[in-house]
Amino acid sequence: MYCAGCGRISDEPLCPPCDEKVQAGSYARLYDHRCPECRLPCLDSTYRCSWCTEGRISWGGYEGLLARLLALHKSRKDHRLVHYLAKLLVPMMSMMDPGLLVPIPASQGGFRQRGYDQMLLFSMELSRQIGVPTCPVLIQKKGTVGLIKRSMKIKNKRIILLDDIYTTGKTSSDCRKILRETFGINPFVVTIAES
Repeated sequence: MYCAGCGRISDEPLCPPCDEKVQAGSYARLYDHRCPECRLPCLDSTYRCSWCTEGRISWGGYEGLLARLLALHKSRKDHRLVHYLAKLLVPMMSMMDPGLLVPIPASQGGFRQRGYDQMLLFSMELSRQIGVPTCPVLIQKKGTVGLIKRSMKIKNKRIILLDDIYTTGKTSSDCRKILRETFGINPFVVTIAES
């Protein structure tokens, strides 16, 4: 096996030096301050974090090796890499106490090009690692988010929408809106990285 970061022989998806590069980019490592409300890492402890103000959080910034790993995650169906990326979110998830994971669906074109939905694979792996069910209820067609399922048992559960990269927030906002209008819930958004 080879390291997905540098190509050296490695028993793990990333060799120790490459893993350290990725870990160094996590917001938990980059930010010394903690949100005054929830204690999650933030840039300035004078203000509440994006989790408290917007209901969303990212593990780290979309740059360097993490950006490259996410591009690989989208371009090839590598279960070792999916396992590694999901493992990054496990400590953060334990602080959130999720009840259900809902993957933000791949676009129709992305699915057609790859032949799989990378966030469904990620959600299933994270579900396995933290013992919380995942439910793919959303679909994207022609740039519009819709529902696959119209009935879910979601009462009294903290719903987490999962995506790989938070860019403008449009897709996650559309997903939140449809879940709020259909089921009366306001899910939180968790991404691996944000640009």
